[in-house]
Amino acid sequence: MTLPYKILGAPGSPYSRKLRSVFRYRRIPFTWANRNSKEDVNTPEVPVNLLPVLVIPGENGDYSEAKIDSTPIIRFLEAEQSDRSVIPVDPVMAFIDYLIEDYADEWLTKAMFHFRWAHQRNVDFAGSILPRWTLNQLSDEEIEPLSKNISERQIERLRYVGSNETTGEFIEESYQKFIELLSSHLVGRRFVLGDRPGSSDFGIFGQLTQLAQTDPTCRDLTLDVAPRVFAWCDNVEDLSGLEPKESDWIESDQIPGTLSEIFKEIGRTYAP
Repeated sequence: MTLPYKILGAPGSPYSRKLRSVFRYRRIPFTWANRNSKEDVNTPEVPVNLLPVLVIPGENGDYSEAKIDSTPIIRFLEAEQSDRSVIPVDPVMAFIDYLIEDYADEWLTKAMFHFRWAHQRNVDFAGSILPRWTLNQLSDEEIEPLSKNISERQIERLRYVGSNETTGEFIEESYQKFIELLSSHLVGRRFVLGDRPGSSDFGIFGQLTQLAQTDPTCRDLTLDVAPRVFAWCDNVEDLSGLEPKESDWIESDQIPGTLSEIFKEIGRTYAP
């Protein structure tokens, strides 16, 4: 029997959620476990300890290789299996797909980190829940110092994503603007580039699992101004039942104005 891939991630990791949803949509057999849990055993070394880690089955019935970084992993999977591709065939649309995925991975993640660790309500929530996602069997007394350590470490790291008193308002405004634009764009179509998902959808989805659906202040904001986006995330979580057709992609000569508005926002806030 061929071994499945292993995804080692965490519920609070947007890139872990991104990759897991790709595997579900593409119907690629896999198992999921929290990184550093008791199921994370004999994992091959990776160059940098990032989430998620994809452990790849070898030819000898073992797991001898592991990869990190969701975007290259998605391209690796495309080379391994062509069915239910998340990359448009049209090179113009493939570039657009990649650009939006990159925006999600590199800009929306700033909003995710900012909202989570710059607002006390979110800090209290994340500090309480993050350690319990992986160590829920511990007592409240055992969790308390872990919560304190996680919160202090992450708040200190806000400066690395460019979050401070000067930039915070702009980051929050840009998030609201994006979800409003995305909500408008999703009227009349199911995904960013048509009626089948691309890697851009999964990149956006990964960040929104935290921004739109987990952390309290930005979750409330999303429900207030873009409930369609909140509901969209629930659907993208598992698209294994979707039956895509090649004609479901938007044609490069028929790009709608709503997508052009998203491009303008990407250009305004993020230059890759």
